[in-house]
Amino acid sequence: MYDWDHYSRQDEQMIFERVRHMIARGVVRSVDDGKLMQELSRIDLETGYRPTKIEHWHPYGFVQHPNDGAEVMALSLGGNRDHMIVIATADRRYRMKVAKGEVALHDDQNQFVHLKRDGIIAKSPHKATVEAPTIELKGNVSIVGNLAVQGNVTNTGNMTTGGVHTDSNGTHA
Repeated sequence: MYDWDHYSRQDEQMIFERVRHMIARGVVRSVDDGKLMQELSRIDLETGYRPTKIEHWHPYGFVQHPNDGAEVMALSLGGNRDHMIVIATADRRYRMKVAKGEVALHDDQNQFVHLKRDGIIAKSPHKATVEAPTIELKGNVSIVGNLAVQGNVTNTGNMTTGGVHTDSNGTHA
């Protein structure tokens, strides 16, 4: 297919350099989240090269804003460092450990949703808000802590409050 005898040593070196620079590891130094496609304003690559305004590609439906110091995997399209994109970021400072086959979504504030082998855990040290016209929970619900209700409470089954049982026949002590 190719007649390599017609390539000079200089051509071979140029091809080698382009292939070698196609994939690089680096570190985020600053982020510009004001564009339609998030840009890493500056990254430091392990080779010492410091490109600017690198597009940060996210899978559809997922978004992140990496901290300065996060690690990146950068691609130079066609081996051309003038057209780089970042396709993955990682931050080992905050990596969450999970068991084999498990999945988690987490951040640097110890907030996470963990799909475990025996259930799902969602945890945050901050307030969590769920907003929808109707929220339906199927199964038994256990609340550990206080319940504050602003609005009406409708009950179509039995209810026990402070040792007093209420059912369709009325209230029983």
